[in-house]
Amino acid sequence: RGGAARRSSATLRSTTRAAATLVAAAALLAMCGTAGTARAQGEQGNLLRTPGCEPPTTAAWVRARGNKWQCCSEAASCGEPHSGTAVFFAGDNSGPDAPDNNPLVQEIWQEVDVSPLAGAIDAGVQWFAFSAWLRTHCGMDAGQVVVEYRDGDGRVITEQAGGRDAPASWASCRYLSTEWGNARHARAAPAGTRTVRVRARAWANSGTAA
Repeated sequence: RGGAARRSSATLRSTTRAAATLVAAAALLAMCGTAGTARAQGEQGNLLRTPGCEPPTTAAWVRARGNKWQCCSEAASCGEPHSGTAVFFAGDNSGPDAPDNNPLVQEIWQEVDVSPLAGAIDAGVQWFAFSAWLRTHCGMDAGQVVVEYRDGDGRVITEQAGGRDAPASWASCRYLSTEWGNARHARAAPAGTRTVRVRARAWANSGTAA
């Protein structure tokens, strides 16, 4: 069986000069105030629903690729969560040696409507802070989180990716240890942003689990 990419949770928050956070063991996307720094100020809570794989996850996360995604709470199978009680797991029988569910890349995503913040976004003062925790089997499988800033027609304006093929500061490579890698960024949303999509992806390069 191949390695597995694990995600614990994600977060997105917002204020008038906002920051957002996503965590793959637990994820956060948040808005912060319009102060003079990119640091979160006056955070209003996580904009993501079920960021730590709390039930029901189907109401918040879209299964874009792969049908084995699950909330895994068994330490023997998934390791200890970074926080909370479960992690997002692409699942057993999700790798290239599993013919019933064999996309190389497994993916789930969630989209957050930020159109009520259009005035601050277009003025360049709305910040979002993103943070995600990842763990995967080094050298075998890979994990990635992507934050996409999209316009009102759903077109991607810009994106920030962490994990596979990403800058070292976003990389995460852990072989089922107790360590998690943190992918995070904070930035002003580009003008025209009306939704923020958070994508979690797992590559199964060998075996039967992503």
